[in-house]
Amino acid sequence: MPAPTVETTIRFAGGPSFGNAMVLGDPLGKLGEAVLGTSANVPVDFSDKTRKVSISRGRTRVLDKFEAGICSIELVDLDGSLDPSSGTYDIKPLHQVRVAASYGGSKRFLFSGYIISWTYNFKKGAAAAFLSLQCMDGFRLLNLAKFTTVTGGAAGQTTGTRLGEVLDAINWPASQRDIDAGDTTVQADSATERAALDAVQLLAETELGGVFMTGDGNLKFVSRSESIKALDGTPTIFNDNGSNIGYEGIQLQIDERLLRNKISVTRSGGSAQVVSDATSITNYFERNLNRSGLLMQTDSEANSQANAILGARKDPDLRVRELKIDATEDNAARVAAALDLDFYSPITVNRSYPAGTTTQKTLTVQGIQHTITPSSFKTTFTTTEPLVDGFILGSSVQGILGTSVLAY
Repeated sequence: MPAPTVETTIRFAGGPSFGNAMVLGDPLGKLGEAVLGTSANVPVDFSDKTRKVSISRGRTRVLDKFEAGICSIELVDLDGSLDPSSGTYDIKPLHQVRVAASYGGSKRFLFSGYIISWTYNFKKGAAAAFLSLQCMDGFRLLNLAKFTTVTGGAAGQTTGTRLGEVLDAINWPASQRDIDAGDTTVQADSATERAALDAVQLLAETELGGVFMTGDGNLKFVSRSESIKALDGTPTIFNDNGSNIGYEGIQLQIDERLLRNKISVTRSGGSAQVVSDATSITNYFERNLNRSGLLMQTDSEANSQANAILGARKDPDLRVRELKIDATEDNAARVAAALDLDFYSPITVNRSYPAGTTTQKTLTVQGIQHTITPSSFKTTFTTTEPLVDGFILGSSVQGILGTSVLAY
């Protein structure tokens, strides 16, 4: 049995809030924390029926947007209670699903989302049937929620302020947000109908930051400055020589799809700001990146974004594309890494060679996959260097004269 204790629950209700249901007499139904509901809204624990859980969150390349987190859960049905035609439970689309892991006296949510589809598989004469749930995180609700106007919406707001107003427009709970202020100011809102997901992702692209759903179901917006600072945090260190945290394997990669040497950034109503690097083009041919329809207020800031991306992407760089760890055994440091590391967490990965040399890379986590069964718990991290470099005074990682670059 894996060291972390995994819990799978379904709440037979929808909506973005994952707060405990306010049920009279229930110790979890605390005033100011719980949401209004009945006993039917209390999550039902299906841990004893769970055969396998697969979770995938994040992105594989730093130039991509964060994707919707997905989760597949396979439940075993020995008594017919999950049979959709005559069973106990009436499972519907958008019912809430959560996967949590407990270790060392604390619980961490690995996934919070909504049922998108389910399949019930039964073979004649078999002792058990199997229910397969396909789930997606809060990006699914953001994609379904449409709005036209936001309260305020004036020019000069920061990206974080505008993003908060988008969430207000679709009644996203204040308790389910973690939003940085942002470093870029934006144009007046367009007052056109659009999906909330498109709106928040456009703001993240304008900021050159990131927006994603956390494992506990919160929408998190990371500003450009905070994403730059992330690499300067204290890293979790992985080694293959028996020290620090051991890993099962790593995948080293140089990917030409991350190489960009001609960048065009255009704000809404502005002129294209095009920058390039002649040396990189000579060495690797022209590699274009076009970003348009962004919301910054000036062409000057669009030009700064183009130059920042060019400075970070014009040369190929070796990265640790994947790091695999096994959290099945009761190893406190390894289990903590599997459960606690999230997007923008810094990690240092060391690879030793027989000749005595080593490769060391310090990067940030950008993707997480968990594969969990009753007998195993394995985690894969996708990592990358920052999309934008930035000089941080006093930093041993990003405060190196002649190497680190100034960000805008």
